[in-house]
Amino acid sequence: MKQLCLKNYDIYSRKIKTKEVRLHFLSDLHGLSFGNDHSFLLKVMKKRKPDLVLIGGDMLVGDCQPSWTRLEKLLEKLSQEFPVYYAMGNHEQKVFGSWVEEISPEAEELFVAIRENTIFLDNSSRVFCCGENRLRISGLSLEKEYYKKPFPQKLTREHICALLGEADSSDDYGILLSHNPYHSDACFLWGADLTLSGHYHGGVVRFGENRGLISTHFHPFPKYCCGQFQNGSSQLIVSPGMGEHSVKLRVHNPRELIEVRLLPMQ
Repeated sequence: MKQLCLKNYDIYSRKIKTKEVRLHFLSDLHGLSFGNDHSFLLKVMKKRKPDLVLIGGDMLVGDCQPSWTRLEKLLEKLSQEFPVYYAMGNHEQKVFGSWVEEISPEAEELFVAIRENTIFLDNSSRVFCCGENRLRISGLSLEKEYYKKPFPQKLTREHICALLGEADSSDDYGILLSHNPYHSDACFLWGADLTLSGHYHGGVVRFGENRGLISTHFHPFPKYCCGQFQNGSSQLIVSPGMGEHSVKLRVHNPRELIEVRLLPMQ
C-alpha cells in the first residue's frame, strides 16, 4: 500500500471565536486508494474527527474511468461521516466541467454522484457554521487558458471577482479552494483568509518544506510549490498531493493528508 502522511498546520485568527475548527484538505488523489476501498485513509480521518472535509480537485484521472469509480466510493463513505465541500481541478474540468462541450453519460453519472455526496463549489461559495464560527468557503473554477503549458494566462484579482464576486468583508473566515498555485498572487490580492491549492504534486522531487524541483507547467523551482506561505494576514497552503499522474515519481516527497486547525487568537 502507498504510504500516506498526516501534515498538520495551526492557524490563529480573530475570526475564530470560541473553539478550534479542524478541517481536512484532500487534493490530487488521482484515483489512488489507500487500503481496500480507501479503508486506511478513512480510518485516519475518523480518528482525527475533522469538522469538515475540503476537496481541492484532481481526485480522478480524466481519461481513466476506474478512477471515477474509486472516487465515487470514497465520496459515498466520506459523506456518511463529514460535511464535504468539493472544488474542481483541471482533471474534473476535462470530464464534466466547463472545458467539455458535451458530457458523456458516464461522466454525467459521476457528476451526479459528486453533487449528491458533497457541496459542489463551481465558482460559488457556501457558509459552514461550527459553533459560533462561520467559514465562508469558495471554489474557484478557471478556464483552460489558466492551465496552459508552459505559460498559463495570468490571473488577476479582477477576474476572480468576475467569477466569484468580491471577497467577503464580514467577520466570516474566508477559505478559497483554488487548485492551481501558479495563480496564488492573485488569490492573495482577492483577500481570502486561507487559500488551499494543490496541482504541483510537491514538485516531484522535494527539497525541504517549500521547495520542489518542477511544476506541472514545467517551470523549475516554482514559487509556491508546497507547504505554507503567508502574505500579510492571508495564508496559503499548497498540498503536495496524495497521488500522482503523468510523472509517477516522488522523491523526498511524501503523500499528504492535510489537517488544518483554525484557532482563536491567544
